[in-house]
Amino acid sequence: MTLCIGMGFLAHVLLRTAVGRPGSVRPALWVTSAVFVVFFALDPIERRLGLG
Repeated sequence: MTLCIGMGFLAHVLLRTAVGRPGSVRPALWVTSAVFVVFFALDPIERRLGLG
C-alpha cells in the first residue's frame, strides 16, 4: 500500500511539473515526494553495493 501511495505522490508532482504548473504543488508534497524517491532508490543502491 505504501508503494501505491508513493507512486501517486510522485505521479502528481511529475505531471504538474510536466504541464508547467510546479507552483501549484505544495511544499509538503515536494518533500514527501523526495522522501519517496529516496525510499524507492534505496533497494537498487543496496543491491549494487552488495548490502542487500
